[in-house]
Amino acid sequence: MEDMKDFHDTHDNLSGWLSAKDRMMTALGPILSDSRMVQSQVQQVQVLREEFRTQQPQLSHLSEVGESILARLDPDTPDAQRLSARLTSILHRWADLLGRLDERADSLGAAVDTSREFDAGLNRLRDALQGISDQLDDLPLDRDPEEQLRKIEVSSYYFHHDVAHP
Repeated sequence: MEDMKDFHDTHDNLSGWLSAKDRMMTALGPILSDSRMVQSQVQQVQVLREEFRTQQPQLSHLSEVGESILARLDPDTPDAQRLSARLTSILHRWADLLGRLDERADSLGAAVDTSREFDAGLNRLRDALQGISDQLDDLPLDRDPEEQLRKIEVSSYYFHHDVAHP
C-alpha cells in the first residue's frame, strides 16, 4: 500500500513538473537571428537539460516503484492497466520533451553559425557604407561634376565588390 502512495505522489509531482516544462518549451518561441539572442536561447536549453538531469532520479524511482507494483498485480486487472497506463504516459511525455529539447539544441547549433555569418556580413556592409560615406565627404564641392560622378561610380564598384565578394 505504501508503494502505491509513493507511486501516485511521485507520478503527480513528475506530471506537474513535465506540464511546466512543456509550457516552458512552448514559450521559448522561434529561433532568432540575432547572435546574442541565439546565445541566450542556447543557455535556456542548457538550463532545461540540467533540470531534466536533476529530475532523472525521480523518473527512475517512479519506474522502479511502478514496475515493483505491477509485478505483484495480475496484469489483466483494471488497477494494473491504469497503473501501467499512468507509468507509460509519464515515460512517453518525458521522452517527447527530451526529444524536443534535443531538436531545439540541434537547430540552435545551426542558428549560431548562421547568425555569426550574418553578423560578419552586416559588419562588412557597415564598413563598406562608412567607407563610401567618408569618400563622399572628402569630395570637394568646387570640382568638376563629371569627376565627382566618376569617383562615386568607383566607390560604388568597390562597394559592390566588397559586399558581394567578401
